[in-house]
Amino acid sequence: MLGVRNAWGTSGEAYEFLCTVYAPDGSAASTSGTIRGDAWSYMRYPDEFAGAGTLPGGDYDMVCMVAGQQVSTHFFVDEGIRSATTEDDR
Repeated sequence: MLGVRNAWGTSGEAYEFLCTVYAPDGSAASTSGTIRGDAWSYMRYPDEFAGAGTLPGGDYDMVCMVAGQQVSTHFFVDEGIRSATTEDDR
């Protein structure tokens, strides 16, 4: 789950955004949406990103354009955690 918001947004404000995730293999996948007020707008990666493939382990970058401004973040997918067994799985 990834999110973007305008921390200083006020009631009635709305901004369109376009977010692109760059995967470790060099591929890119994008999605768009709207930020309203100061509320978070959430996106599920890779499910809601056009062009996204599987979710391999490694470093990812997300770059969003919001009202002509660029914001970005970084996240890491750990292959070991994805394959870990939880108590519920036992």
